[in-house]
Amino acid sequence: MPASIQDALLLTPRHCFIPRFQDGSPGLWSDVDDAILEKHIDALYADRPYSILTSEKGRAISTISQPSLVLVMLHLLELSPGQRVFELGGGSGWNAALIGRLVGPNGSVLSLEIQSALIPNAQLALENLGISNVSLENGDGSDIELNQPPFDRGVFTASAWDLPHCFFDKIKEGGLLLFVFRIEEGQDALALLRKMGDIFASEYHFSCCFVPTTGKYGQRRCDANDASEREFKRWLEEVGCSFEDLDLEIRSGPALNATSPNTFQRTRNQSTFTWRQAR
Repeated sequence: MPASIQDALLLTPRHCFIPRFQDGSPGLWSDVDDAILEKHIDALYADRPYSILTSEKGRAISTISQPSLVLVMLHLLELSPGQRVFELGGGSGWNAALIGRLVGPNGSVLSLEIQSALIPNAQLALENLGISNVSLENGDGSDIELNQPPFDRGVFTASAWDLPHCFFDKIKEGGLLLFVFRIEEGQDALALLRKMGDIFASEYHFSCCFVPTTGKYGQRRCDANDASEREFKRWLEEVGCSFEDLDLEIRSGPALNATSPNTFQRTRNQSTFTWRQAR
């Protein structure tokens, strides 16, 4: 782990961003005070995600992510001082705080969180730790303000069915975007994408599991019975590999090129995903 990421981790205690903790009884929460911290310190710092907001039915709406995965994501983003970063899904604020440490006082982080109930605790944690270069705002992360200049980096902390077209304009040429997209129900993929002209090209992607987005682009869930999804699965079987072994490009708008035996294209609302057998 790079020294800069290790320093950011040590300076940004995870428990400060966990407002409530389910410490035994199902459905019952306790505020993370000194007593809870002392009793559950091992659990609060375990390498696992924790739910910080649930629906009335007990389904996780937002989590604080597994530390090992957060560290991998920070490493993949290649963060450096002075960069501007956009985050879709502020959640607890912990990830944004770590990014804020890494981009330094001359850099900045804009994090949008759709669940307004999470904002006060995240802002309080940022203030208590003296992190002033992170702006955590309530809003749909797919609607980046048009007057915002392009960002050096972007990161999703929830899975989406589609990549909104605004990201093609709001990530700088050569910039990186960590995008989490739904492969099928119960399976997501984390893709490191680089902006190259009018496309995002994947440099690395692997299976993962995130809570789904709940905003404008979270309404369309992966439908296993959708014709293009069935065709994609059949194509994977024909070429004899998993999606992790393929090259991926994402383009805003409909497909431009015809498919070949080694290529598969499918359009999900605003974007076209092109999968190719790696050369």
